[in-house]
Amino acid sequence: MSQNSLALSSHLQKMIFEMELRGYTPHTQNHYLGHVKLLEKHTKKSALQITPDELKQYIHDRIKSGIGYSSITISCSAFKLFFNKVLDYNWSDDVIIRPKKPKSLPHVLSKRRDFVHH
Repeated sequence: MSQNSLALSSHLQKMIFEMELRGYTPHTQNHYLGHVKLLEKHTKKSALQITPDELKQYIHDRIKSGIGYSSITISCSAFKLFFNKVLDYNWSDDVIIRPKKPKSLPHVLSKRRDFVHH
C-alpha cells in the first residue's frame, strides 16, 4: 500500500487493496475513495455504519442537487465495490440504484436559408 493510505481508516485501506487487485488506475482509485469520503461527510458517520436507506437518500440528494450523470455513475460504482466487495454486504441494485442515462436530442446542424453559396 502507498504511503498516503497509512493515514486512511482500515475500511478505506481495504478498499484500496481491492482496487489494486482489480487493476484500477490511481485516478479511478482517488475518485472512488473521494465518493466514499463524501458519503461519510454527508452522513456524518463512518461508511461502516451507513444503512441501505441512508445510501439511497444520499444518492437521491445528489441527483436532486443537479450533480451530473457521470458523477452519479462513478458514485454508484464506488459504492458497489465498497459495500459489496470490501464490506461484503451484498446490497442489491434496489439499494445502490444507478439512474438511467438522461436522453438528449441529437445536435443537428441545419442549413441557414439566408446563406447563399457563390
